[in-house]
Amino acid sequence: MWNRLYIKSKRYPGAAQISFEILPEQLHQWRRWEINQNTDGCHVESQYNVDVTDGSDMTPLMWSCYNKNELIAKRLIELGADVHEKDTDGRTAAHWAAKRSDINMLKLILKPDMTYFKDVKGCTVMHVSAHEGFQAGIEYIMSLRPESVHDTDKMGRTPLHYAAAMDRVHVCYHLLNKGADASQRDSDNKTPLDYALIKQHEFVVALFTCHDASVGDFIKMQRSEADTGSLYSGGTDGCSL
Repeated sequence: MWNRLYIKSKRYPGAAQISFEILPEQLHQWRRWEINQNTDGCHVESQYNVDVTDGSDMTPLMWSCYNKNELIAKRLIELGADVHEKDTDGRTAAHWAAKRSDINMLKLILKPDMTYFKDVKGCTVMHVSAHEGFQAGIEYIMSLRPESVHDTDKMGRTPLHYAAAMDRVHVCYHLLNKGADASQRDSDNKTPLDYALIKQHEFVVALFTCHDASVGDFIKMQRSEADTGSLYSGGTDGCSL
């Protein structure tokens, strides 16, 4: 039987509650949390594993990112939480910070080497940021590793593919100005422009055409949305966060 544990700040009642599940045999590993009014956050009383995981291999640090609770995240890191840990889908705490478009959390957690880390679908934090339209995150990631604009997932899709598919016109503009290749094809032989055309994202299409991206192949082949493969066909099949 799983045990659900909760972290809730009494000092900051508006802060989101973190919850996660652990097995009974893992209970001895969990550090007991108390609110210490003399400090800025939580106090850990014992010396057990701060990286204890739930059924999805989510750590408390990952949950703090999901819940956008910077106070808890800072305290966890002070106590030695491993920012490199991955959940069952290969996502790090930085992936979750990008998913939640939390720039303060991303700056707190993301290290240069982590910009290379990919989840099970091959998505880096740059892919996730592009998917979410998280421009501040994209700028920060590129300050750590400029070539991340060219990251590819397991389907050969770049951050620009994700931004175009999700109608993130401002992100597309930024990525193009940073050297993203609008003509790069994924394993389904589709470019970022193809996805913008398929999804009828008019402003993104206009942006690409202003950057001289060709639409000839799309017009000739008369592609339909039914032929688009698995990228965002009514969901988030690409970076499924």
